[in-house]
Amino acid sequence: MELTNLSRQQNVRTNSQLAGLNPFIDEKGILRVGGRLKHSELGYNMKHPIILPKNQSFTTMIINQVHLHNLHSSLSVTMTLFGQRYWIIHNRSSVKKVLHNCIKCYRFRKATCHQLMSNLPTSRITPATAFERVGVDFAGPSNVKSILRCPTFTKSFLALFICLTTKAVHLEKVDGLSTEDFIPTLRRFIARRGHPSIISSDNGTNFTGTNNKLCELYKLVQKPDHQNSVTLFCQSKEIQWKFIPPASPYHGGLWESNIKSAKGILNKVTGDMCFTAEELNTLFCQIEAILNSRPLQAVSMDTTDYSDLTPGHFLIGICQAALSTGRPLLALPEPELTEVPMNRLTRWNLIQQLQQGFWKRWTSVYLCTLQNRPTWRFTQPNLQVGNLVIVKGIQTSPTQWPLARITQLLPSKSDGQVRVVKLRTTAAVLTRPITKLIKLPIDQ
Repeated sequence: MELTNLSRQQNVRTNSQLAGLNPFIDEKGILRVGGRLKHSELGYNMKHPIILPKNQSFTTMIINQVHLHNLHSSLSVTMTLFGQRYWIIHNRSSVKKVLHNCIKCYRFRKATCHQLMSNLPTSRITPATAFERVGVDFAGPSNVKSILRCPTFTKSFLALFICLTTKAVHLEKVDGLSTEDFIPTLRRFIARRGHPSIISSDNGTNFTGTNNKLCELYKLVQKPDHQNSVTLFCQSKEIQWKFIPPASPYHGGLWESNIKSAKGILNKVTGDMCFTAEELNTLFCQIEAILNSRPLQAVSMDTTDYSDLTPGHFLIGICQAALSTGRPLLALPEPELTEVPMNRLTRWNLIQQLQQGFWKRWTSVYLCTLQNRPTWRFTQPNLQVGNLVIVKGIQTSPTQWPLARITQLLPSKSDGQVRVVKLRTTAAVLTRPITKLIKLPIDQ
């Protein structure tokens, strides 16, 4: 309609979006802005930019050419450079749409996919013996010196076992990050804390190898010559090893956060100091006691009551005197024996009452704190097979992140939402959480 009026030497309609621009058609038949800058020293194209339609492929191609020619410039820069020759009504939305679909810019700008935070697994919210269901991770290294006259220096690592139910922590010194070093560490843990039914860990090569060796161990103990009480017990409580998806540390957030706490204490205390193996082992035990003294949740809403429920309660059962003073788990428990009746059954009933009280507080107070979802609070559309995504790297530039095609969805058993997928790159088939994927804004 505007072109028809202008070609007839008529003004555009008063309600037209071009009315304020005083448009005209030049000698080449191009619609341009008349504007108010006729007497300025600007070039002809800047004084009278070409008017382009908003939602046309030709306009999109010009915006994209300006964006690429200026090295993937930002929204404001692209708008400024585009406006020096062209004019679009509401040009910001048009330029923003083109930049949103730029694949190279998408790598640097777009947030990764996410889904509603899943429900907590059964191992986190059902009562169980301490260290029956555990997670394990490594930290370090720490320098260890020998006690010889000319000391040599080696590296030792920290193995952290955490109870998934009570958050109780067990620390062990490990001399290496191999399966051969971890197997003895696991045996020491089982000897001191009992036989776990489930062990969860990262998908590291050292743990993967350990899982294979455990399978070989269970095949070995099934032979007739090993049928004794120890092997029968191991067979009845075989360890189930679970790996979290690769490159998804938030799946193991419980042990990752405690690794961070342990390393924080270790770094503050040691600095650049070197310890002997005995000194480092003692230091790990002290850090373990500190971590097991952190409160899970206050057991009373009374401001005058300073007794807190800690992981230590589920390990040694601090006596009433220790509970009233709020003493941390830094030493062996010292029960008050003067008021203990001579009847051993009464004492046993008292211990049972304390233990039942701990679990009652754990159920009524601590579990309630796990209701809230700190992040990922809303359900998002699930990814679909065939979607083209960018796989976010950890220590690589966004320009080096590979493209991949989703080949299989791995929905959660608790709610059916997709949080892990299998995908194919040009080099391999990978399993990745959706938090490491950037869905491209293109159709399948």
